[in-house]
Amino acid sequence: MTYSKLFSGNSSELGNLPELLCEIIQYFRNDLSTLYSCVLVNKLWCRLAIPLLWEDPFSIYAQNFQFIDIYLCNLNEDDKTKFNEYVKQKLANIESISNCSIYRLLFKMFIENEGNLHSFEVEVCTSNDCNCLKDIMELILQNPNFNCNIRNLMFSIDVIDLNTNIFSLLKFLCFNCNSISSFYIGYEFKEKIFNQLNILETIHIIYCSALNSDFVQQIINVIRPFKLKSLILSHHPFQVESLQLLLQKFGSDLENFEFGKYNFSDESKQKLFKSIIEYCTKIKYFSLKDINFNLALNLIENIKKQNLNYLNISFDYYGDDYKSENLGQILPTKLEFLKLDNIKSSDLKKFLENSQDTFIKRLFIRTKVQRKYLDSLPYIKKYIMKKKRVKYLAILFDNNEFIFYQGSLSFNDLYTHFNDFCNFVNKDLVSLEDEVKEFELYNIKVQKYDIKAICEQLVG
Repeated sequence: MTYSKLFSGNSSELGNLPELLCEIIQYFRNDLSTLYSCVLVNKLWCRLAIPLLWEDPFSIYAQNFQFIDIYLCNLNEDDKTKFNEYVKQKLANIESISNCSIYRLLFKMFIENEGNLHSFEVEVCTSNDCNCLKDIMELILQNPNFNCNIRNLMFSIDVIDLNTNIFSLLKFLCFNCNSISSFYIGYEFKEKIFNQLNILETIHIIYCSALNSDFVQQIINVIRPFKLKSLILSHHPFQVESLQLLLQKFGSDLENFEFGKYNFSDESKQKLFKSIIEYCTKIKYFSLKDINFNLALNLIENIKKQNLNYLNISFDYYGDDYKSENLGQILPTKLEFLKLDNIKSSDLKKFLENSQDTFIKRLFIRTKVQRKYLDSLPYIKKYIMKKKRVKYLAILFDNNEFIFYQGSLSFNDLYTHFNDFCNFVNKDLVSLEDEVKEFELYNIKVQKYDIKAICEQLVG
């Protein structure tokens, strides 16, 4: 009670010193429950605590979501009866019953309560999904006010029923929604789709498996101009010349580029990288996987002069030795995100030694070690922790190599070595509680090395 009164905001108390209160609340940065409590104290506390809670929301692993239960409790009496009947049929193992009924009930409830849809994601993987989509489309087409404010639109379609007229829905959304700023479609590319969607701000091509001359020419022939913001290439082979043509046409707006592992000659890669340097002047996110490292260094050194803020590098563990110290030397002075995947512990040490002038907000590392993962921690602490060079850190110590011993081993020794190997196949830094606490003393938040979480942070 005394503590609350002290900072209650009375002019005669310390409440008129928001700077002091702000500094104190900063100590609760990693204590989410305390921050949530601070929000409820008063307006001043709320104003200071909210930015910390929203600083990195995708790193918070919330549990026990119950919003679906809440939605279902708000169904009207008739719909509750229908829902209960559906549940009984499900419990009776009637295979012909699908989830379409629940989807329809939920959409109907949102519409009746004058819900406002901002993001609409459709994923169709089975014929049953097609049936559900037809039901939902009927409701959407009949209630234009429900979806007129959609900003983010996504279609991921693996299976489509000829009776499901997806193009009528797209046309309806095109003329009814004037706020769409993000549109994702995982479906066979149709030129007329983009010609109809005249309100798109940007286009993102993600994991396209048919980047050939025909595909590129279709994009170039699109009547209405658009900005190509993302080009994330899949592992399917493509024509280098086609990609060069695409970069020449749209590279000036490209911000996100990912290049995978391909069996191209170094000469072809060099030509492609030259096109990237020449035409792509706004790259913020860049990802390279298992490529010629010397070529990659030259490319990174050139694009860092632009807006490079997110860098993802996957090393070929069994390839030639990398000049990782050179990578550390050419990085920009500040990065929002850096991910080093599959890097040897020796290369990691060289990199950290030579990148001390770079501050990295989020650093994700998957490093290869040989049993004694703790050998890597001293230089990680020296060059990362004590230098306070990162804000969020995730490290996975990965040991996927068997260790061979000369001479004979007793069964107990063999069991001990095998048990050690099993324990250290994957060791996440976040599982080492004492180490995590030590990093927190330097205001570094240790996170779990989780690929899904990494992607969410990039999207966020």
